[in-house]
Amino acid sequence: GELGVGPGAGNDCKFNDWKPDWAARCSTKPVQVAGLTEVRHVVAGERHTCALRGDGTVWCWGRNEVGELGVAATSERACGGEECSPKPQQVAGLAGVTRLAAGESHTCALRASGDVWCWGLNELGQLGQPPKATQLGARASRAGSRVPLQVPGISAASALVAGAGRSCAKVGEAWSCWGDAGAGAFSKRQALSCTSEKRTYPCFTSPAPLDAFGDAGATTVALGADFVCIITREHEIQCRADDCRSTSDDLSCGPADVTRRIKLSLD
Repeated sequence: GELGVGPGAGNDCKFNDWKPDWAARCSTKPVQVAGLTEVRHVVAGERHTCALRGDGTVWCWGRNEVGELGVAATSERACGGEECSPKPQQVAGLAGVTRLAAGESHTCALRASGDVWCWGLNELGQLGQPPKATQLGARASRAGSRVPLQVPGISAASALVAGAGRSCAKVGEAWSCWGDAGAGAFSKRQALSCTSEKRTYPCFTSPAPLDAFGDAGATTVALGADFVCIITREHEIQCRADDCRSTSDDLSCGPADVTRRIKLSLD
């Protein structure tokens, strides 16, 4: 249901024996998402998509196994046994939204009032809440929320970004982040421990300052799966990798105590 239409639309994909049934579940050509007009912004996670309409409402579709859509339990029959919605569903109780950001299995929204709300998976604190406080129930025995939860400590935010298991918001000239902390990739503070899929990761379950880059001053932040990059006030790109989950030679590996710098030319 990632395309916002029922499985079978398009029906023109070619797969090998690995996933032969997917030929009826994808399209190699653009497919219009029905029922959505006046869209101002769109974001996508691993297998879900959300759109912001001009009236400030948010609509999501795709997989909903861990609450990615911000709605109550959805049908499993339409998506080959996975809980999903092949058509856009409005995220209830959320209005006045100006910006969206999507991680792998969670989504966050910035409202005109400057507060931030997140929903979906929360095993690493990516919703800005302690995982034990957000349980999806017996059907999906994982930490998360099917309804938007307000991120505490964030007000008057002006920008919002999200990565695989983390989120960041800009308040004034400073950024705060929560979720997967890597190995000190974004904050110098002592992280907590969170468990996801039987592995333990350092995490922040409430916003922590993005201060791992020192006094560089981030004007823009980008979050990858295993790294964080910023653009500084001096128009320099700086990146820090989480740990040895990163496979790029251009990023630090091991404890994130090395910053890779790239000077931008304004010519």
